Amino acid sequence: MEHAHDNLSQTLSDLNKAINSDPFDARLYFERGVIFGNLEEFDWAITDFTKAIELIPFLSPAFFQRGLCYFEKGELIRAISDYTETIGIDAGTASTLSYYNRAIAYDAQGELSKAIEDYSKAIELDSESIDFYGMRGRAYFAHDKPNKAIADYTKYIEIDPNNPLAYSDRALAYSALGELDKAIEDCNKAIEIDPTLAKSYLARGRAFGELGNKEHAEADFAKAQELGYKPE
Repeated sequence: MEHAHDNLSQTLSDLNKAINSDPFDARLYFERGVIFGNLEEFDWAITDFTKAIELIPFLSPAFFQRGLCYFEKGELIRAISDYTETIGIDAGTASTLSYYNRAIAYDAQGELSKAIEDYSKAIELDSESIDFYGMRGRAYFAHDKPNKAIADYTKYIEIDPNNPLAYSDRALAYSALGELDKAIEDCNKAIEIDPTLAKSYLARGRAFGELGNKEHAEADFAKAQELGYKPE
């Protein structure tokens, strides 16, 4: 890790010299901005991406990277604006990720309808990226659409049948529909894959509680707390 940091520092030093020699090369500012971003120096990164954009106004990777930095700083409106610029400039892979990242920003703002719309566009452009389904499923669930959430979690599981979180999330959606046996079945599968995931015990405990099985519910809640879950 220290070696990697040293390499970044050396590259940063080289870029500083290059920029001093040629202060009108947008590529140099962009590359330095990426390094600042990797170092979590987001303000410096934003300054460099902004300079790169001043030099090349339609440099979509600079908008995208600046959007990432704004998101990390919690400046969601600015992040959304930059992702929107990227989408307008680039119809390729960067645009797909921009829809996805813009969806996450909308999600963080509680704008679930816009988030779902962007997740859906990302899926339309790349139907094999399982994270897109997982995030849209959570947005659907938060938007009180458990049936659609279940469909997305099921697609996720089809692509990756060994992800315990997908089963736990689908279990919560089944519980919301009153399909408690299916919820418990999914929790059992999640626990089989990863017996250390507190969320699975919590979801199963709630399903047991809904069924009136107090003993099993209390045992699962206790296990969830043992694994780090803290009741609100």
